[in-house]
Order: sequence, then C-alpha cells, then structure tokens
Amino acid sequence: MTLKCKINLGYFGIGKYTIVILLMFYACQGKETNQEAYHIDLVKVDSFVVRRDTRFRILDHHAFSGNYLGYDPITRSFLVIDKEGQIVQEVKRIGEGPNEYNSNLSAAAFNEVGGGVLLQSSNALIWYDENWDVKKLWKYAPNLV
Repeated sequence: MTLKCKINLGYFGIGKYTIVILLMFYACQGKETNQEAYHIDLVKVDSFVVRRDTRFRILDHHAFSGNYLGYDPITRSFLVIDKEGQIVQEVKRIGEGPNEYNSNLSAAAFNEVGGGVLLQSSNALIWYDENWDVKKLWKYAPNLV
C-alpha cells in the first residue's frame, strides 16, 4: 500500500510560482552584506575662464607646458590655451593650400615627444610643428571592406 501525500498550495493562497520566486530571492541574498559605505567628494581643484564668443571643445592637455588644445567647430579653428585661460594661438588649417588639410578630422592631440600637434583625418596623419607648419605627412588609404 502506497500513501500519496499531496498538498494543495492553492488552499493556503500560495501559488507554486510564488514559492519559486520567494526561493529565488532567498537564494540570491548574500551571506554577508557589505556594510562599508564609501564617501566620495567631488572637488574642483582648478579652473579658468576662456573669453570667447563661440563654444569650443578641449581636446588635449600638454603635460609639460600645461597648455590645452581646443577646437572650435563654428570657426573650424584650433586653439592653444595656456594655464590662465588666455588663447595663445588660434589657427585655421582647413583648405587646399600648403599646410592645410581637406578631409574630416577624427582626432587631434599634442605631440609631447616631438613637439607640435598631430591631426588625424580619414586619409592622413599630419604632424604640425609649433608654428602650425606641416613637419611630416603620412597618407594612407581607408580600409575598403
């Protein structure tokens, strides 16, 4: 003689899905909860104001000179800004002439090893010296897939 014991969970108002969900919550709890709370402060260390009518983006910071490289998309010019926020140089190099580029740029940064600025376009890497004259030009073909 076999005895079958069947518990009707619906009788207690608890469905089998409710029990599964409760077991999952219980199983997912950590054994030890981390009671450490980290307190992080956001502190402004230094700032400067650049007096300019159009908006620009800061692209790079030169570690040795402390200058910042910026780009103004409205005037399409590059800015070299010193630590006090004064614009040291403003140079526009887009065009077809010497020392100019004629394709869209994807990156620009100071060349801290060799001096000057590096610009990367869709088909060339251009190294400008401190006077924004082309020091070296590497042309390459984009990957055609």
